Amino acid sequence: MLKKLTAFVRYLVGRLTVFFSCERRGSVCHYLFSMLLMGLALVLRLVIAPIDAGLQYVTFFPAVTLSAVVGGYKTGLLATMISLSFATCIFTPPLLFLVIGKFAGQLLAEFGISF
Repeated sequence: MLKKLTAFVRYLVGRLTVFFSCERRGSVCHYLFSMLLMGLALVLRLVIAPIDAGLQYVTFFPAVTLSAVVGGYKTGLLATMISLSFATCIFTPPLLFLVIGKFAGQLLAEFGISF
């Protein structure tokens, strides 16, 4: 019984190692890297200019590009969605306020243009 349990645990660890491996594109570590980049881009944008400066995407462009190059197409899409959400919610008037109707329309329009 103990041998079967040990073999099962080794099997699970092996599968999780492959799942979290950074060697193949689109793995979990690439998605985490993408989210970390978007957070860093947001903090950097807040540091370099005031919220109402009108430079919504200045730090998000390089972060999205780097995320897509490192992680692939899907992580680039995730980075695009996160950056559009940040830029729309935080830097578009009314500042720091979420208006669902405006947010949904603008987000869909910008995401459609990005294709």
